[in-house]
Amino acid sequence: SVPPLLQLYRALYRVVAWWAGRSLWKLAQPATIYLSRGCAGTDLVPGISDIDFVVITHEADKNARERIRRRYRRLAARWLLLDPEIVMVDAQEFRYLHQTNRYHQFRIEEGRNRWRHLRGPDLLPTLPLPSLAQRQGGMIEELKVWWAQFAARVLMWQPATDPVAANGVAHKATFEMIRLGTALQRGELPR
Repeated sequence: SVPPLLQLYRALYRVVAWWAGRSLWKLAQPATIYLSRGCAGTDLVPGISDIDFVVITHEADKNARERIRRRYRRLAARWLLLDPEIVMVDAQEFRYLHQTNRYHQFRIEEGRNRWRHLRGPDLLPTLPLPSLAQRQGGMIEELKVWWAQFAARVLMWQPATDPVAANGVAHKATFEMIRLGTALQRGELPR
């Protein structure tokens, strides 16, 4: 990307992320809201990255969560930069997933280092640190997800309706697989 345009795109992503985070806070208060994945840090790739959120509610009311999810989808339909799906769990489920599910544990641990805390109490520091073996198990689970994405788009298990989007997914999946594979080979956490 041309540098002035790259800065403009990044500014647009920041504005949309701020606006969507503020809108989520109005819908889901009280809750903890994180900006997650690439837009939370420096991994933003305009045109490929979308804006991802994690919302942790402090009550287990599934009807309220579904109402928030529907309203968020309407926001995402208006702003194509927003991921149409949102990760939303209650605080108890968040802790349970971190303790019992390697895939979710990996994503949550990634969040400890990469997510941006937007609103509500920060729950990440309250979670115990997993062992290196547990983290590596989570990296393998994450690697499987990216391989499935890559295989579906590049090996055409799913016909590409939009070649540009398919290319973006292939690029992102390849990057993630290399990042995770390198970390596993070196016995360290992915960067």
